[in-house]
Parts: sequence; C-alpha cells; structure tokens
Amino acid sequence: MSIASGDNGVTPAEDIRSPIEALVTHALVSSQPKRVWVAFSGGVDSTALLLASQAVIAELPFDVELIALHVNHNLQPAAANWQRQVERFCREKQIQCLSVAADVAVAGNLEANARESRYQLFAKYVQQTDVLLLGHHQSDQMETVLYRLFQGRGLLPMRAKGRLGEGGFRRPLLPLPRAKLIDYVRAHGATWVEDGSNADVKLARNFLRHEILPLLQKRWRDLHGAVERVVWVQRGSDQALAHEVAKYPDQVALTALPESLAARLAWLRSYLNARHFYTVSDRALTEFCRQMTQTSLAQLHCGESASLYAYADHLHFVKAFNDPSEPTELLRLGEKLSLDHGVLSLEVAVMSSPHTFVYLGPMRVGFRRGGERLGDQSGARSLKQIFNTAKVPPWNRPFYPLLFIREKLVCVPGLAAVNRPAPDESQLCVAHWAPSIEQKTEISG
Repeated sequence: MSIASGDNGVTPAEDIRSPIEALVTHALVSSQPKRVWVAFSGGVDSTALLLASQAVIAELPFDVELIALHVNHNLQPAAANWQRQVERFCREKQIQCLSVAADVAVAGNLEANARESRYQLFAKYVQQTDVLLLGHHQSDQMETVLYRLFQGRGLLPMRAKGRLGEGGFRRPLLPLPRAKLIDYVRAHGATWVEDGSNADVKLARNFLRHEILPLLQKRWRDLHGAVERVVWVQRGSDQALAHEVAKYPDQVALTALPESLAARLAWLRSYLNARHFYTVSDRALTEFCRQMTQTSLAQLHCGESASLYAYADHLHFVKAFNDPSEPTELLRLGEKLSLDHGVLSLEVAVMSSPHTFVYLGPMRVGFRRGGERLGDQSGARSLKQIFNTAKVPPWNRPFYPLLFIREKLVCVPGLAAVNRPAPDESQLCVAHWAPSIEQKTEISG
C-alpha cells in the first residue's frame, strides 16, 4: 500500500469539477435519496466520488445524509493500515464513515468471492430510501465488457443503475476516463491509497488491465470509443427488449416466450431484470429452459425472495412467503378466520352445495405436512391427488388451509370434503377459502 499525494500544482478544482459533479448531481436529483452511501475503498476513483458527493450534497435543495462505507476484506497485510487511512481522511473532511469487515471465502475465485461478499454487505446497509454510489469509470466498463466476453458471457456491460438491497445503486462516473478523476482529486489536494495488489497480473482483471489492454490500444487507438459504441448499441437492444417484456404480468402463457434457446434466455433475463433480479446465472437459466421442455414443473430459484416456475402451460413469478403459522383458535360454524395468506370461513350449506360435509363441532385448521388423506379406507384420496386434480400450483400447496376433526382430515376448502349423509340438513356446512392475490390458484390465460 502506498499513499498518493494530490499536491502537484494542477488546475484549480473549480475549473475541472463540472463533469464529475454534474454526473453526481444528476444521479442524486433523479433518485432523491434520504441517505447516500459512497463505496469508499480509499483509492483515487472512490476518493473522487466521495469528494464530489460532498460538494454536490452541500448545494442540493433537499436534505441528504452522506456516509462513506469502507469494506475491509482482510486479504492483505496492509488492510488495517488502509482502513485507518480511510477513516482519517473522512475525519479530516468531516464525512461520516462506517468500516465493516467482509468474510471472504478463500476457495475458488478470490476476486469473485470478494466482490460477492462486498455486495452482500452493501445490500445489508442500503435501505429503501437510500442510494449507493459506486466509483466505476470508463476503463472499468471496458475491462468488464472484455472480461465477460472472454468468459463467454456475452456483451454484458456494467449497469449505470439498479436495485441493491432495499434501495438502489448508481455508477455516475461511467462516462469518464480515470485521468479525469485523478485530476479532480489532485486539484483538491487530497491523497489516496494505491493498492499494491492491483499490479498482480495473476488476478484476471489485472492481467487484462496491464497485459492485454495496452497491446490492444497500441493497435486500435480508439479502443475506448469502440467499446463505448458497442455498449451503447447493446444497451439500446436491452432497453428495447425490456420495454416489451415489462408489459408482462407475473403469470405469462408459455406461448408468449420465444422458441429458440438464445432468444428465450434473453427474454427470461429481461423478465427477471424487470423484477430486479440480476444475478441469476446463464447456467441456471439454461437448466430452467431444459426443464420447461422435459418436465411438467420447472423451477428456478431467484435468491431467497422469489422463484420462477413453468407449470400448467404458464410461466409464474412467485414471491417467497414465510412458513404458514397454524392458528391456535378453532373454526366454528358461521365464523371467519384471518390467516397469513387469506380468509377462511365456515358456513351453513344446503344439500346441493358442492363439497359439503357434516358439522360435528369446532374444527382445527392446519396445513400440509405430508401423507394426508381424505375419506375412509378404499375410497380415500390423497391430498396430492386432490391438489393435482384442481391444478393447485405446487408453490401454493404448503399455504392451503385444511380442516381437521381431531387428527382426521375432513375438508380441503373449495376442493373436496368427506361426503357423509346428514340426518338433519342444518348440520351441513361448507368451507370457503379466499386467498390473497399472490396465493390465488387460478391459472390465468
């Protein structure tokens, strides 16, 4: 680690601040955050971003809290010194600073593991009315495009903005070359930290930056401009697709999806992006497409909060729910019971009503545990058969309420019930289940 000084007698700050601060101003005015986090490594890129953010926030017509967020990966001997330098810089500039330690897995791709750990921490702190600013610049964009291309991942440029945690992130400096950021920091007389590991060409990005890109730029002088044009065209195509795909709801007929695998993968990725899920791998999407053609139920996990299903000729985007909690109170005739995902009621019925059964007293409400059967002996039907016949989506089944007398299943509301003759029609009842919107069992067209 080394400290770079900005005291080089370069152009005064007021003469060169406009491009950087204008981009930061646009990012903050468009997002209107209550709190701004700046991912602050202490390097020149994040130092320029932090200084610009402080200057811009001081002039905004609305109140914004600024916090520098430093992630210590603890991967280098100098990490502790680096953290102290970052914290000292923020004290001198009177900027709030939060330093957090990352838990980075050492097995596998260390660069990818560090990035994953870093972004998990970012997501932990960025709340709904917050925005996180990242200091990636023009050269980072070019490296990312080429790196992903060499990995066989296609033309995937860095996104200028997106969702992170409950809030969002912005990369306002993407249009600018790194030289502009260095000039800006020097003009402020500020120092920054130079990470010695950035010269280690054993790391893939460093190899690309120090060995490959200089050779390419010797042959193609306008390499930055060429990549910028490719990114611009690709982003336009992505936005056009996103505009169309965003019109589709959480249930989509499979016939609406493109037939070819490449087009289907692009469509699905845009569909997930519209719902703020950006990290599903190509491998996982390809496997999901394979399942769609070979099984009756395909499932794709989109992290912990949602899943994508192909079922009953439809694509379903389903948000995750907590496990249902069984109510302690019993359900009596004429009562309604509010559950986590809908309302269950028990009403007096006439003989002609479907799914009637004999009311023998207050009933226990429970949920599927496995192995439940409705009816006696040879005429009994499994709960799985009942759900399959009614085409209840598999992801809804754990939340579907069941009625028991003692431990015996007597009714699956709205679908089936134990059918016994009643000596008195006043003893007949029928159960109704009104699920919340997310839990509706109908398959839309």
